[in-house]
Amino acid sequence: PENMFFGREGEIKKIVQGLNSNSIAIIGGRRIGKTSILQRLHRDFMKPDNNWHPFYANLQIVKNYEDFFEQIRADWGFEAKRADYSPRQFYDLASNFAKKQEEQTVFLIDEVDDLLWYDVEHKEILFETFRALSQNEKCRFVFSGERVLNKRTHDSHSPLFNFCINIPLSYLDEISAECLITEPMAIMDVEIENQQQVIKEIIDISSCHPRIIQYIFDGMISLISNEQTRRINIEHLHK
Repeated sequence: PENMFFGREGEIKKIVQGLNSNSIAIIGGRRIGKTSILQRLHRDFMKPDNNWHPFYANLQIVKNYEDFFEQIRADWGFEAKRADYSPRQFYDLASNFAKKQEEQTVFLIDEVDDLLWYDVEHKEILFETFRALSQNEKCRFVFSGERVLNKRTHDSHSPLFNFCINIPLSYLDEISAECLITEPMAIMDVEIENQQQVIKEIIDISSCHPRIIQYIFDGMISLISNEQTRRINIEHLHK
């Protein structure tokens, strides 16, 4: 939820500013926060005072063009001709939709690596289509992915080369990591004994990786829930 989102304000600002002239590629490992950023962008772009019309899709189970068109039919209501799942259809669908909107269309496309790898084996026609749409000012894209997306954005033979602004995601800084520990505890009215010691040990254990911090947090909350208390101490962390 929005009140639990910490530590990516700088990346969010870069993405929003960059979208005025470019599409974006968010690149990082698993559980580093790519999906959280895209979902936060989707919520922000849905607000009435925004100039973007957002579409979000998670392509984690999408492996080919047919899967892609079935996904956007289910998520966005984009109806492609089933006899011909060609990437060209997406150009027509996106263009026709954009013509009807006052706001600019932005597609927030999560976990693109498997689809991109399939596209590489088919001359990257789909991502060439995405590039053409963006360059013709029909819409913008924010992709998220890992190794395949990173590799293709640096390959001069790929349509992704010089197409997107790359936003690499790394671990949180210590201030943001501390907020990720203390703010949810405060919302849940949980007291942390020897707070600075507990925070330091969590940061040392997790190296400020957001998913590991959340894993530790969940474990400690389960322990105090079983004890029927709202007070966490260093022993809960060590368990």
